Order: sequence, then C-alpha cells, then structure tokens
Amino acid sequence: YDNTNYIFLFDKEKMVTHGVKSSLNGKPISEFKDQNGLKFMNALVESTKESGEGYVEYYWTKPKKDGIFPKLGYVKFVKEWDLYLATGIYIDDIEVQMQTLNIAFYATLGLLILFMGLIMAWVVKSMVANPIKNLQAVASKMAKGDMKFKLDAHSKDEVGMLESSFKEMAEVIVKLIEQI
Repeated sequence: YDNTNYIFLFDKEKMVTHGVKSSLNGKPISEFKDQNGLKFMNALVESTKESGEGYVEYYWTKPKKDGIFPKLGYVKFVKEWDLYLATGIYIDDIEVQMQTLNIAFYATLGLLILFMGLIMAWVVKSMVANPIKNLQAVASKMAKGDMKFKLDAHSKDEVGMLESSFKEMAEVIVKLIEQI
C-alpha cells in the first residue's frame, strides 16, 4: 500500500507471509538483521510483550528503491491466530511528507501575511491618508480664496486632532477675512 509500504505476518519462529518479497516466506525470524546487526523481527516480538503491540526502529530495503533505509516498524500480536501482524513506514517518506506540509504551511502563512498587509494598508489609507488628503484640498481652496468648506473631525486620534485644529484655524481665518 502507498507504493513502498506493505504488511507482513510472522509467528515466533518464521515469516508466514511477506507483502512484497515472497522469497522471505518460511525463513526463520532470527535470520532477519539490519545493517547494525539488530535482529529486528525478534525485537518486534519483544516489543509486544507488555501491551500486545509495539514499535521498533531498524534499517531495511525499500521496494522499488536501491539501498537500505531507516524504517519505523509497527507490530500487533493477534492472539486468536498466534501471529504477529506488522507494517512500517520509511523515515525518509515521513521527511518528504513533512517537507510538503512545511511548504504548504509557509505558503499559507505567506498568503495570510500578505492579506493582513493589504488590510492594514487599507486601514491606514482610510484613517490617515484620506483625512490628510481632505485637509490638503481645503487648504488649497482657502489659498485660492474659496472660503466655503466643510471640515469635520472623524476620529479622536492624532489625525482627528489635526482636523479639529485645522478647522479652528480655518474658522478664525474666515472671521478675520469677514472683518476686513
């Protein structure tokens, strides 16, 4: 299953059926050693002693690939059959999946940051740039002699205080001009 993973059955003495290499069927489990000398089939049996299931890390060949690869084996003792049902996953397959997840995570994070940046730009434009642009338009009108304008402070922050101060100044200028 999943291209390189498989299931195998064995008892306390021999391999009963191997999902990929039928040539291993019937071989004594004590003959199975990894590159470090670990008798991993015996270790799989031993890992089930307490809870009926267990995990063992070992090195083994990979279907459709050359070389020896680190593998995490899982085994469950099936009492009714007096057999061990085992499978495993190659550590490099996990690493590839983790890299794929990392890429997806960081791509999503990047899009989220971009989206938040766009929202912040819109907020800054709405709350800072637009009111200052309006003040600039009123100042330009006043400079040309047009004293008909409407100014309202839209907030209580620094930009709102600037709008209020500008409105007071403009009203004083209009009164001074009317007095002349």
